[in-house]
Amino acid sequence: MKNILRKSVVVLKEEGVKGLLGRVQQKMKNINQPTTYDFYSFITYARKSEWEEKEINENEKLKINWIIPAFNIGSGGHMTIFRMIHYLDKWGYQNYLTIIPPYLIQKKETIRELVDKHFINIGNTIVYLWGEKLPPVDVTFATSWQTAYYVNSIKNTYQKFYFVQDYEPIFYPMSAEYLFAEATYSFKYKYITAGKWLCKILKEKYGVIGDYFELGFDPQIYNIKNIQRSKNTIVFYARRETPRRAYELGILALKLVKEKRPKTEIIFFGSNLRHNPGFSIEDKGVLSSAQLSMLYNYATVGVVFSLTNYSLIPIEMIACGLPVIEVKSECNKLVFEEVPGITLVEPDPFVIAERIIEVIDNPSVFHSKLYKEVDKLEHLTWEKQARKVEKLIYALSKIKY
Repeated sequence: MKNILRKSVVVLKEEGVKGLLGRVQQKMKNINQPTTYDFYSFITYARKSEWEEKEINENEKLKINWIIPAFNIGSGGHMTIFRMIHYLDKWGYQNYLTIIPPYLIQKKETIRELVDKHFINIGNTIVYLWGEKLPPVDVTFATSWQTAYYVNSIKNTYQKFYFVQDYEPIFYPMSAEYLFAEATYSFKYKYITAGKWLCKILKEKYGVIGDYFELGFDPQIYNIKNIQRSKNTIVFYARRETPRRAYELGILALKLVKEKRPKTEIIFFGSNLRHNPGFSIEDKGVLSSAQLSMLYNYATVGVVFSLTNYSLIPIEMIACGLPVIEVKSECNKLVFEEVPGITLVEPDPFVIAERIIEVIDNPSVFHSKLYKEVDKLEHLTWEKQARKVEKLIYALSKIKY
Protein backbone atom coordinates (compact mmCIF):
# COMPACT_ATOMS: atom_id res chain seq x y z
CA MET A 1 0.00 0.00 0.00
CA LYS A 2 2.83 2.38 0.93
CA ASN A 3 4.53 1.57 -2.38
CA ILE A 4 1.38 2.47 -4.31
CA LEU A 5 1.03 5.78 -2.45
CA ARG A 6 4.68 6.60 -3.07
CA LYS A 7 4.33 5.94 -6.82
CA SER A 8 1.12 8.00 -6.91
CA VAL A 9 2.88 10.99 -5.34
CA VAL A 10 5.69 10.77 -7.92
CA VAL A 11 3.22 10.61 -10.85
CA LEU A 12 1.22 13.51 -9.36
CA LYS A 13 4.34 15.69 -9.16
CA GLU A 14 5.62 14.79 -12.63
CA GLU A 15 2.37 14.48 -14.63
CA GLY A 16 -0.20 16.36 -12.59
CA VAL A 17 -3.78 15.35 -11.69
CA LYS A 18 -4.71 14.47 -15.28
CA GLY A 19 -1.69 12.21 -15.59
CA LEU A 20 -2.52 10.41 -12.34
CA LEU A 21 -6.17 9.93 -13.37
CA GLY A 22 -5.03 8.61 -16.74
CA ARG A 23 -2.79 6.03 -15.06
CA VAL A 24 -5.63 4.94 -12.75
CA GLN A 25 -8.08 4.61 -15.67
CA GLN A 26 -5.59 2.51 -17.63
CA LYS A 27 -5.06 0.23 -14.61
CA MET A 28 -8.82 -0.22 -14.20
CA LYS A 29 -9.18 -0.91 -17.91
CA ASN A 30 -6.50 -3.61 -17.74
CA ILE A 31 -8.17 -5.18 -14.68
CA ASN A 32 -11.53 -5.44 -16.48
CA GLN A 33 -10.12 -6.79 -19.72
CA PRO A 34 -10.16 -10.58 -20.22
CA THR A 35 -6.90 -12.39 -20.74
CA THR A 36 -5.95 -13.45 -24.26
CA TYR A 37 -6.86 -17.03 -23.41
CA ASP A 38 -10.24 -16.06 -21.98
CA PHE A 39 -11.04 -13.97 -25.04
CA TYR A 40 -10.38 -16.84 -27.48
CA SER A 41 -11.14 -19.84 -25.27
CA PHE A 42 -14.37 -20.55 -27.18
CA ILE A 43 -12.21 -21.80 -30.06
CA THR A 44 -10.84 -24.74 -28.07
CA TYR A 45 -13.80 -25.28 -25.74
CA ALA A 46 -16.23 -25.56 -28.62
CA ARG A 47 -14.29 -28.35 -30.33
CA LYS A 48 -14.87 -30.85 -27.51
CA SER A 49 -18.42 -31.96 -28.27
CA GLU A 50 -19.47 -35.03 -30.23
CA TRP A 51 -22.44 -34.66 -32.52
CA GLU A 52 -24.17 -36.86 -35.07
CA GLU A 53 -26.13 -35.47 -37.99
CA LYS A 54 -29.76 -36.62 -38.30
CA GLU A 55 -32.36 -36.21 -41.03
CA ILE A 56 -35.07 -33.58 -40.64
CA ASN A 57 -38.75 -34.26 -41.25
CA GLU A 58 -39.73 -32.62 -44.54
CA ASN A 59 -43.41 -32.67 -43.63
CA GLU A 60 -43.06 -30.56 -40.50
CA LYS A 61 -42.31 -26.90 -39.90
CA LEU A 62 -38.82 -26.78 -38.45
CA LYS A 63 -37.44 -25.39 -35.22
CA ILE A 64 -34.41 -23.25 -36.07
CA ASN A 65 -31.82 -21.72 -33.74
CA TRP A 66 -29.80 -18.78 -35.11
CA ILE A 67 -26.55 -18.20 -33.21
CA ILE A 68 -25.50 -14.59 -33.73
CA PRO A 69 -22.88 -12.13 -32.41
CA ALA A 70 -23.97 -9.01 -30.53
CA PHE A 71 -25.05 -6.14 -32.76
CA ASN A 72 -25.58 -2.41 -33.08
CA ILE A 73 -28.39 -0.50 -34.80
CA GLY A 74 -27.67 -0.29 -38.54
CA SER A 75 -25.87 -3.63 -38.91
CA GLY A 76 -26.64 -4.79 -42.47
CA GLY A 77 -25.53 -8.37 -41.84
CA HIS A 78 -27.84 -8.73 -38.85
CA MET A 79 -30.69 -7.16 -40.80
CA THR A 80 -30.41 -9.91 -43.43
CA ILE A 81 -30.55 -12.59 -40.71
CA PHE A 82 -33.56 -10.93 -39.08
CA ARG A 83 -35.32 -10.71 -42.44
CA MET A 84 -34.96 -14.46 -42.90
CA ILE A 85 -36.30 -15.03 -39.39
CA HIS A 86 -39.19 -12.64 -40.09
CA TYR A 87 -40.39 -14.60 -43.12
CA LEU A 88 -39.76 -18.06 -41.66
CA ASP A 89 -41.77 -17.03 -38.60
CA LYS A 90 -44.51 -15.75 -40.87
CA TRP A 91 -44.61 -19.15 -42.60
CA GLY A 92 -44.99 -21.09 -39.37
CA TYR A 93 -41.42 -21.96 -38.33
CA GLN A 94 -40.33 -21.63 -34.70
CA ASN A 95 -37.16 -19.55 -34.53
CA TYR A 96 -34.75 -19.04 -31.65
CA LEU A 97 -32.18 -16.27 -31.52
CA THR A 98 -29.10 -16.96 -29.37
CA ILE A 99 -26.59 -14.16 -28.70
CA ILE A 100 -22.96 -15.06 -27.98
CA PRO A 101 -20.69 -12.97 -25.71
CA PRO A 102 -19.42 -10.33 -25.34
CA TYR A 103 -22.90 -8.91 -24.79
CA LEU A 104 -23.67 -5.29 -25.63
CA ILE A 105 -27.06 -5.73 -23.95
CA GLN A 106 -27.74 -8.15 -21.08
CA LYS A 107 -31.55 -8.13 -21.01
CA LYS A 108 -33.29 -10.41 -23.52
CA GLU A 109 -36.42 -8.25 -23.50
CA THR A 110 -34.35 -5.22 -24.52
CA ILE A 111 -32.67 -7.17 -27.33
CA ARG A 112 -36.06 -8.25 -28.64
CA GLU A 113 -37.43 -4.69 -28.52
CA LEU A 114 -34.33 -3.41 -30.33
CA VAL A 115 -34.77 -5.90 -33.19
CA ASP A 116 -38.49 -5.21 -33.60
CA LYS A 117 -38.06 -1.42 -33.44
CA HIS A 118 -34.87 -0.82 -35.43
CA PHE A 119 -34.69 -3.83 -37.77
CA ILE A 120 -37.82 -5.89 -38.49
CA ASN A 121 -40.51 -7.69 -36.49
CA ILE A 122 -39.45 -11.28 -35.74
CA GLY A 123 -42.81 -12.55 -34.52
CA ASN A 124 -42.75 -15.51 -32.13
CA THR A 125 -38.97 -15.80 -32.04
CA ILE A 126 -37.55 -16.59 -28.59
CA VAL A 127 -34.30 -14.92 -27.51
CA TYR A 128 -31.55 -16.68 -25.53
CA LEU A 129 -28.15 -15.61 -24.21
CA TRP A 130 -25.32 -18.11 -24.65
CA GLY A 131 -24.92 -20.15 -21.46
CA GLU A 132 -28.62 -20.73 -20.99
CA LYS A 133 -29.95 -24.19 -21.72
CA LEU A 134 -30.88 -24.12 -25.41
CA PRO A 135 -33.94 -26.00 -26.70
CA PRO A 136 -33.60 -29.05 -29.00
CA VAL A 137 -34.05 -27.98 -32.63
CA ASP A 138 -34.01 -29.33 -36.16
CA VAL A 139 -31.50 -26.81 -37.53
CA THR A 140 -28.84 -24.62 -35.93
CA PHE A 141 -27.30 -21.76 -37.93
CA ALA A 142 -23.85 -20.30 -37.41
CA THR A 143 -23.84 -16.75 -38.78
CA SER A 144 -20.21 -15.59 -38.38
CA TRP A 145 -16.83 -17.25 -37.88
CA GLN A 146 -17.01 -16.80 -34.11
CA THR A 147 -20.46 -18.35 -33.90
CA ALA A 148 -19.30 -21.29 -36.03
CA TYR A 149 -17.14 -22.40 -33.09
CA TYR A 150 -20.06 -22.10 -30.68
CA VAL A 151 -22.25 -24.18 -32.99
CA ASN A 152 -19.55 -26.86 -32.87
CA SER A 153 -20.36 -27.39 -29.19
CA ILE A 154 -24.11 -27.82 -29.69
CA LYS A 155 -25.47 -31.38 -29.57
CA ASN A 156 -29.25 -31.05 -29.49
CA THR A 157 -29.75 -30.28 -33.18
CA TYR A 158 -30.35 -32.50 -36.20
CA GLN A 159 -28.56 -30.30 -38.74
CA LYS A 160 -25.87 -27.61 -38.58
CA PHE A 161 -25.86 -24.82 -41.16
CA TYR A 162 -23.56 -21.86 -41.78
CA PHE A 163 -25.17 -18.62 -43.04
CA VAL A 164 -22.19 -16.91 -44.70
CA GLN A 165 -22.45 -13.25 -45.76
CA ASP A 166 -18.79 -12.46 -46.44
CA TYR A 167 -15.36 -14.04 -46.74
CA GLU A 168 -14.40 -13.15 -43.19
CA PRO A 169 -10.71 -14.17 -43.10
CA ILE A 170 -9.82 -11.13 -45.20
CA PHE A 171 -11.29 -8.84 -42.58
CA TYR A 172 -7.91 -9.34 -40.90
CA PRO A 173 -4.23 -9.15 -41.87
CA MET A 174 -2.50 -12.55 -42.06
CA SER A 175 -2.78 -13.40 -38.39
CA ALA A 176 -4.20 -15.87 -35.88
CA GLU A 177 -7.66 -14.35 -36.41
CA TYR A 178 -7.36 -14.87 -40.16
CA LEU A 179 -6.57 -18.53 -39.49
CA PHE A 180 -9.36 -18.89 -36.91
CA ALA A 181 -11.90 -17.50 -39.40
CA GLU A 182 -10.67 -19.60 -42.32
CA ALA A 183 -10.66 -22.79 -40.25
CA THR A 184 -14.45 -22.61 -39.87
CA TYR A 185 -14.88 -23.40 -43.57
CA SER A 186 -13.56 -26.89 -42.84
CA PHE A 187 -16.45 -27.56 -40.45
CA LYS A 188 -18.85 -30.09 -41.93
CA TYR A 189 -21.85 -27.78 -41.93
CA LYS A 190 -24.25 -27.07 -44.80
CA TYR A 191 -23.45 -23.63 -46.23
CA ILE A 192 -25.95 -21.02 -47.43
CA THR A 193 -24.17 -17.95 -48.76
CA ALA A 194 -25.18 -14.43 -49.71
CA GLY A 195 -24.53 -14.49 -53.45
CA LYS A 196 -22.81 -16.83 -55.88
CA TRP A 197 -19.30 -15.40 -55.48
CA LEU A 198 -19.05 -16.60 -51.88
CA CYS A 199 -20.56 -19.96 -52.78
CA LYS A 200 -18.04 -20.36 -55.59
CA ILE A 201 -15.08 -19.65 -53.28
CA LEU A 202 -16.23 -21.99 -50.51
CA LYS A 203 -16.98 -24.84 -52.89
CA GLU A 204 -13.81 -24.54 -54.96
CA LYS A 205 -11.39 -23.84 -52.11
CA TYR A 206 -12.88 -25.80 -49.21
CA GLY A 207 -15.19 -28.38 -50.82
CA VAL A 208 -18.27 -27.41 -48.80
CA ILE A 209 -21.82 -28.57 -49.41
CA GLY A 210 -23.74 -25.39 -50.12
CA ASP A 211 -25.80 -23.08 -52.29
CA TYR A 212 -26.70 -19.41 -52.31
CA PHE A 213 -29.47 -16.85 -52.13
CA GLU A 214 -29.22 -13.30 -53.45
CA LEU A 215 -29.34 -10.08 -51.48
CA GLY A 216 -32.68 -8.44 -52.06
CA PHE A 217 -34.85 -5.39 -51.39
CA ASP A 218 -38.28 -4.60 -49.99
CA PRO A 219 -40.45 -3.26 -52.87
CA GLN A 220 -42.86 -1.71 -50.36
CA ILE A 221 -40.07 0.60 -49.22
CA TYR A 222 -37.59 0.84 -52.09
CA ASN A 223 -39.46 2.00 -55.18
CA ILE A 224 -39.64 4.98 -57.52
CA LYS A 225 -41.64 7.80 -55.93
CA ASN A 226 -43.29 10.80 -57.50
CA ILE A 227 -40.86 13.42 -56.16
CA GLN A 228 -38.51 15.89 -57.83
CA ARG A 229 -35.07 14.38 -58.38
CA SER A 230 -31.97 16.56 -58.01
CA LYS A 231 -29.72 17.00 -61.06
CA ASN A 232 -26.42 17.35 -59.20
CA THR A 233 -26.50 15.35 -55.94
CA ILE A 234 -24.17 12.47 -55.07
CA VAL A 235 -24.94 10.13 -52.17
CA PHE A 236 -21.93 8.26 -50.81
CA TYR A 237 -22.01 5.26 -48.47
CA ALA A 238 -19.33 6.62 -46.15
CA ARG A 239 -18.28 4.06 -43.55
CA ARG A 240 -14.76 5.09 -42.58
CA GLU A 241 -14.73 2.48 -39.78
CA THR A 242 -15.22 -0.40 -42.27
CA PRO A 243 -12.09 -0.77 -44.46
CA ARG A 244 -13.81 -2.89 -47.11
CA ARG A 245 -16.04 0.10 -47.95
CA ALA A 246 -12.97 1.97 -49.34
CA TYR A 247 -13.88 5.30 -47.73
CA GLU A 248 -10.55 6.88 -48.68
CA LEU A 249 -10.97 5.95 -52.35
CA GLY A 250 -14.35 7.65 -52.36
CA ILE A 251 -12.96 10.80 -50.74
CA LEU A 252 -10.25 11.18 -53.39
CA ALA A 253 -12.75 10.69 -56.22
CA LEU A 254 -15.36 13.04 -54.75
CA LYS A 255 -12.75 15.77 -54.22
CA LEU A 256 -11.93 15.58 -57.93
CA VAL A 257 -15.64 15.85 -58.77
CA LYS A 258 -15.99 18.85 -56.47
CA GLU A 259 -13.05 20.56 -58.20
CA LYS A 260 -14.54 20.06 -61.66
CA ARG A 261 -18.20 20.58 -60.69
CA PRO A 262 -18.11 22.94 -57.67
CA LYS A 263 -21.90 23.21 -57.39
CA THR A 264 -22.31 19.47 -56.86
CA GLU A 265 -24.09 18.53 -53.63
CA ILE A 266 -22.47 15.61 -51.79
CA ILE A 267 -24.34 13.69 -49.09
CA PHE A 268 -22.72 11.08 -46.82
CA PHE A 269 -24.73 8.37 -45.09
CA GLY A 270 -24.25 5.04 -43.30
CA SER A 271 -22.19 5.98 -40.22
CA ASN A 272 -22.55 8.07 -37.10
CA LEU A 273 -18.78 8.60 -36.88
CA ARG A 274 -18.23 12.11 -38.16
CA HIS A 275 -15.10 13.00 -40.11
CA ASN A 276 -13.99 16.05 -42.09
CA PRO A 277 -13.19 14.88 -45.66
CA GLY A 278 -11.60 18.19 -46.66
CA PHE A 279 -14.48 19.61 -48.72
CA SER A 280 -18.10 20.58 -48.09
CA ILE A 281 -20.57 17.74 -47.58
CA GLU A 282 -23.77 17.01 -45.68
CA ASP A 283 -23.53 13.97 -43.38
CA LYS A 284 -26.88 12.35 -42.61
CA GLY A 285 -25.45 9.48 -40.53
CA VAL A 286 -27.38 6.23 -40.10
CA LEU A 287 -30.84 6.50 -41.65
CA SER A 288 -33.98 4.38 -41.46
CA SER A 289 -35.12 2.40 -44.51
CA ALA A 290 -37.86 4.94 -45.23
CA GLN A 291 -35.36 7.81 -45.04
CA LEU A 292 -32.94 5.97 -47.33
CA SER A 293 -35.67 5.41 -49.90
CA MET A 294 -36.47 9.12 -49.98
CA LEU A 295 -32.76 9.97 -50.26
CA TYR A 296 -32.30 7.54 -53.18
CA ASN A 297 -35.29 9.07 -54.94
CA TYR A 298 -33.86 12.57 -54.50
CA ALA A 299 -30.24 11.97 -55.49
CA THR A 300 -28.68 11.96 -58.97
CA VAL A 301 -26.14 9.17 -58.50
CA GLY A 302 -25.14 6.75 -55.74
CA VAL A 303 -21.57 5.77 -54.89
CA VAL A 304 -21.09 2.50 -52.99
CA PHE A 305 -17.88 0.49 -52.72
CA SER A 306 -17.67 -3.16 -51.67
CA LEU A 307 -14.24 -4.76 -51.81
CA THR A 308 -15.19 -8.24 -50.53
CA ASN A 309 -18.71 -9.62 -50.96
CA TYR A 310 -21.25 -7.33 -52.59
CA SER A 311 -23.62 -4.99 -50.79
CA LEU A 312 -27.41 -4.85 -50.91
CA ILE A 313 -27.30 -1.04 -51.06
CA PRO A 314 -26.82 -0.87 -54.88
CA ILE A 315 -29.91 -3.08 -55.30
CA GLU A 316 -31.98 -0.77 -53.09
CA MET A 317 -30.69 2.29 -54.97
CA ILE A 318 -31.54 0.77 -58.35
CA ALA A 319 -35.04 -0.10 -57.12
CA CYS A 320 -35.48 3.64 -56.43
CA GLY A 321 -34.27 4.55 -59.93
CA LEU A 322 -30.85 5.76 -58.76
CA PRO A 323 -27.81 4.89 -60.96
CA VAL A 324 -24.88 3.43 -59.02
CA ILE A 325 -21.09 3.67 -59.31
CA GLU A 326 -19.35 0.61 -57.83
CA VAL A 327 -15.80 -0.72 -58.04
CA LYS A 328 -15.02 -3.48 -60.51
CA SER A 329 -14.12 -6.66 -58.63
CA GLU A 330 -14.42 -10.38 -59.24
CA CYS A 331 -17.47 -10.51 -57.00
CA ASN A 332 -19.22 -7.44 -58.42
CA LYS A 333 -18.63 -8.56 -62.02
CA LEU A 334 -20.16 -11.96 -61.22
CA VAL A 335 -23.13 -10.65 -59.24
CA PHE A 336 -24.08 -7.46 -61.07
CA GLU A 337 -23.63 -8.64 -64.66
CA GLU A 338 -27.40 -8.67 -65.28
CA VAL A 339 -28.44 -5.84 -62.94
CA PRO A 340 -29.35 -2.60 -64.76
CA GLY A 341 -28.05 0.81 -63.72
CA ILE A 342 -24.80 -0.26 -62.03
CA THR A 343 -21.56 1.02 -63.56
CA LEU A 344 -18.49 -0.96 -62.50
CA VAL A 345 -15.25 1.05 -62.59
CA GLU A 346 -11.58 0.49 -61.88
CA PRO A 347 -10.55 1.52 -58.34
CA ASP A 348 -8.90 4.69 -59.62
CA PRO A 349 -10.06 8.08 -58.23
CA PHE A 350 -9.78 9.76 -61.66
CA VAL A 351 -11.83 7.06 -63.43
CA ILE A 352 -14.46 7.06 -60.68
CA ALA A 353 -14.73 10.86 -60.84
CA GLU A 354 -15.17 10.73 -64.63
CA ARG A 355 -18.01 8.19 -64.37
CA ILE A 356 -19.76 10.26 -61.66
CA ILE A 357 -19.50 13.42 -63.78
CA GLU A 358 -20.96 11.57 -66.79
CA VAL A 359 -24.13 10.90 -64.79
CA ILE A 360 -24.28 14.44 -63.33
CA ASP A 361 -23.86 15.99 -66.79
CA ASN A 362 -26.54 13.75 -68.36
CA PRO A 363 -28.92 12.79 -65.55
CA SER A 364 -32.07 12.42 -67.68
CA VAL A 365 -30.35 9.93 -69.98
CA PHE A 366 -29.30 7.65 -67.14
CA HIS A 367 -32.53 7.97 -65.15
CA SER A 368 -34.96 7.44 -68.04
CA LYS A 369 -33.09 4.31 -69.15
CA LEU A 370 -33.04 2.89 -65.63
CA TYR A 371 -36.72 3.63 -65.00
CA LYS A 372 -37.57 1.32 -67.91
CA GLU A 373 -35.52 -1.57 -66.50
CA VAL A 374 -36.33 -1.52 -62.78
CA ASP A 375 -38.82 -4.38 -63.19
CA LYS A 376 -35.85 -6.68 -63.85
CA LEU A 377 -35.33 -6.71 -60.09
CA GLU A 378 -38.60 -8.57 -59.42
CA HIS A 379 -36.84 -11.82 -58.48
CA LEU A 380 -34.76 -10.01 -55.85
CA THR A 381 -37.50 -9.25 -53.34
CA TRP A 382 -36.65 -10.41 -49.82
CA GLU A 383 -39.72 -12.63 -49.67
CA LYS A 384 -38.61 -14.56 -52.76
CA GLN A 385 -35.05 -14.87 -51.44
CA ALA A 386 -36.33 -16.09 -48.05
CA ARG A 387 -38.35 -18.74 -49.91
CA LYS A 388 -35.12 -19.80 -51.58
CA VAL A 389 -33.39 -20.12 -48.19
CA GLU A 390 -36.35 -22.16 -46.93
CA LYS A 391 -35.99 -24.59 -49.86
CA LEU A 392 -32.21 -24.77 -49.46
CA ILE A 393 -32.52 -25.84 -45.83
CA TYR A 394 -34.52 -28.91 -46.85
CA ALA A 395 -32.50 -29.63 -50.01
CA LEU A 396 -29.03 -29.34 -48.43
CA SER A 397 -30.04 -31.35 -45.36
CA LYS A 398 -30.41 -34.41 -47.62
CA ILE A 399 -26.78 -34.21 -48.81
CA LYS A 400 -24.03 -35.81 -46.74
CA TYR A 401 -20.28 -35.25 -46.78
